[in-house]
Formats: sequence, structure tokens, C-alpha cells
Amino acid sequence: MINPGDAIDLIVDALQHITLLTGAIGGPQNILAYHPTFPNSIYFRQDLSNLNPGQALVRYLGTVPGNRRENRIFLHEFGIYQMPPNTSTVTTSAAHYDFLVQLINGIPENGDGNKMINYRVLPECDPMDIPKTTIYTDLELKRDYFFTQFNFPEIGDN
Repeated sequence: MINPGDAIDLIVDALQHITLLTGAIGGPQNILAYHPTFPNSIYFRQDLSNLNPGQALVRYLGTVPGNRRENRIFLHEFGIYQMPPNTSTVTTSAAHYDFLVQLINGIPENGDGNKMINYRVLPECDPMDIPKTTIYTDLELKRDYFFTQFNFPEIGDN
């Protein structure tokens, strides 16, 4: 069974090493890990509200049971919340979508040469399943985010 904190750090590290992805949001420092720690960062909503345009926050969402190829597995769920960058700082209004494309097609320079979708980011797990991206609207904060959810399947102890 994976350690979610270690997994977040490995995911962030891989994403920070995709040049086209980090170029779309202003650099690798804009990909952040969410680790709930007392007293600094215990409320996710507070950290989400502190995101600056272009920044992305990787968060562990939970683990659910599943089945794959007649095996019982764990599906470790992670999410990336990305606040679109200011359109005045990108060359076209669609340039911020490069981030979403590179989440799947980007090749981490510190990886094994595979695209992110085929890269074993977490050694104990298979490559990630195809992610789902939606627009997340926070009415209270009056902000829109891109939210990408993806799973890493891990064959459990049977």
C-alpha cells in the first residue's frame, strides 16, 4: 500500500520535470503539493483560495477498492486544481490549455522516456488511468479552476 504523502511528492516531482507543462504556467515552482499539516495548512479551502493565477495544487483524494484483470486492487485517487493563468500573460487565450494537454502527453525529463500517461510515477502502481478534467467553480470564492482527477491502480495483497 502506498504512502499518500510520498505519492504526492513523486507526482509533483514528475510534473515539475515536464518542460512544456511548466512553461505553460510560469515555471516548476507553480506546481505545489497539498499536505495537510497542523497548524499551517489544515484547511484545503484556505490553500485553494491562496492559489495565484497559473498555479496548480496536487492533492490526495482517497483510495477506493476496485477490480482489474480478476485482481482486487486499490485505486489511489489524486486531483490537480489549476487556476488558469491571466490571459494577459499568455500568447493566446487558448495557451493555458497546454497545461491540460501536457498532463497526459508530457514526458517527464526525470522519467523513463514515456509520456505521463504511460509513466510509472509511483513504483508500486501501474501507470495512471486516463484522467478526467472538469471546470470546478467555487461560488464562495468566486473562482473557476480546472480540476483533473486521476487514479493510480495498485494490485493489493490478496
